[in-house]
Amino acid sequence: MRYTKPITELAVNSLNERQLEAHHLDDNFAAQDDAIATITRALFSAGGVAVPGSVTLTGTNLRVQGRVGITLDATAVVRIADETLALATLAAGKGLVIIVPTPTTINRSYTDVVTGETLTDTMNVSLGRLAVLGASEAGVTLDGSGYPVCPANAVPVAQVTRTSSSVTLDTVLAPVPTVNTVAGPAGAPGTPGTNGTNGVSVTGATINGSNHLILTLSDNSTIDAGAVGSTTGNSSGGVIRGNWAANTAYNANDVVLQGGVVYYAKTTFTSGNSFSAANWNAWPDLTGTSGLTIREQDGSPSAVFTTLELPNGTVTDQGGGVARYTPTVSTVSGVNRGAWTASTNYAANDIVSYNGAMYYAKAAFTSGSSFSAANWTAWPDQVGSGGSTLRATVNASPPANPSVGDLWKIPGSYLCTCVSVSPTKWEDATGVDRTPAPTTSYRYYRLNVTANNGADRQGTAELILRTTSGGANIALNKPVLTNGDTSYDAYLTDGITNGGSSFNGTFSTSLPNTLRVDLGTAQIVAEYVVYSYGFNAGADIRSFKDWTFEGSNDGSSWTVLHTVTDQTGWTFGQARTFTL
Repeated sequence: MRYTKPITELAVNSLNERQLEAHHLDDNFAAQDDAIATITRALFSAGGVAVPGSVTLTGTNLRVQGRVGITLDATAVVRIADETLALATLAAGKGLVIIVPTPTTINRSYTDVVTGETLTDTMNVSLGRLAVLGASEAGVTLDGSGYPVCPANAVPVAQVTRTSSSVTLDTVLAPVPTVNTVAGPAGAPGTPGTNGTNGVSVTGATINGSNHLILTLSDNSTIDAGAVGSTTGNSSGGVIRGNWAANTAYNANDVVLQGGVVYYAKTTFTSGNSFSAANWNAWPDLTGTSGLTIREQDGSPSAVFTTLELPNGTVTDQGGGVARYTPTVSTVSGVNRGAWTASTNYAANDIVSYNGAMYYAKAAFTSGSSFSAANWTAWPDQVGSGGSTLRATVNASPPANPSVGDLWKIPGSYLCTCVSVSPTKWEDATGVDRTPAPTTSYRYYRLNVTANNGADRQGTAELILRTTSGGANIALNKPVLTNGDTSYDAYLTDGITNGGSSFNGTFSTSLPNTLRVDLGTAQIVAEYVVYSYGFNAGADIRSFKDWTFEGSNDGSSWTVLHTVTDQTGWTFGQARTFTL
């Protein structure tokens, strides 16, 4: 179908003459514009850059060559063959260079064959032209970084910044157009994946002639779980007691054998005349999950193994599939960013979800207006039938700055999950805390407070430092130095946590507010306690909200040990404990 009409097909008069009218051209051109817009809408649901071409800056002149795009509202196609835009007149600040669907025009001169006059026509010679929006212009919407947002009826080219003496080319933009798709018939089913290797399970247990607890596994192998009378290795105590006995005093976590099943006591109690399962927990026997692959931090698979935690506290790798832990998806070094969003800065290895699948970023980049699989690697989860892939950091120390849900595999031992980040806490699959204790000692410790809860001043009644959880206060009556009103400094470590109707605590009207304690010698702090404001009036708003807990050995160079935010809802005399 043609959208133009040849002159030879125009109507003729009685003298067999044809007359070319303006509407002949106007109608033809209107039909062509409508055709382009209709085709564009049919092909694209959202615009972007189809051919990036090149974008270069020389001095204050921006040159664009060979760039083709679709306006963001998918109503027009634009093209710049080779055009230079002078940015010298752009107001100081940030700007956005765009292509608008207004044709570039030139003047064409010719000689009239009848009158001999020289005539000039203005002609359209391209599908678009360059323009620039300044951040300070009226009616311009700005994005989160202060750059103008591209109008819907244009195509973005580049973000620039104008100073008093120069122009910088900050970012060349190339959002990917969204192509309309029509679902075809369903494809043939794919080849099923390979089943994962089954893990080992405990199928029986006995007390042997040497009075040891022997576990029998599903592969018919046996393991000596420890001698009767030996400690269990559980952090809460307990002893392997052998066969269950009636009318016997048991302590929490004591291990017994009853009916071929191993149990450990929920609490301290004395047994009755018959065994009551209500007093006992069955020992985790590895039944359940099979075919789990542990991947090292670089993504390469390590040997597939089964981790068996014995009642005596030791951990063995039995080979075969990992059967103890539930497969989950987590990150190695990136951050779980949630659902994918447009125009967002992502770092390498950041994880997003999109259309029911999970992806991690190949490199740092800024997303366009639509999802582009070229920037992402699909997360290898649920591979095959009965098998899964799990990514974990395998190292003697846990990964730094983790997110909740991140995984850490202690070599030859527990697979742990990060369950909190303030403070950081790692638990194994049974919920036992496996967080490593701090190993670095400092002479000086301080709170660096950056926000209170909306008051004109802030303070705390007491700061307690401990080397172990619930241990003695090693900061008691130690020297204190704050950058607030120093006449109140001694209250920080005086041991009085509630002054009643009398003020008892530190006092400062400025932020950041630092509160330093000198222990005299370098010591490891594993736990600290912060109290609310030292007076009942205003305790809710004058207590600390955001701070870092820091250590130093010279009083001038500080290491951040813990970061705390959003501590709200304080009450007078309240203490909050934080574990490092």
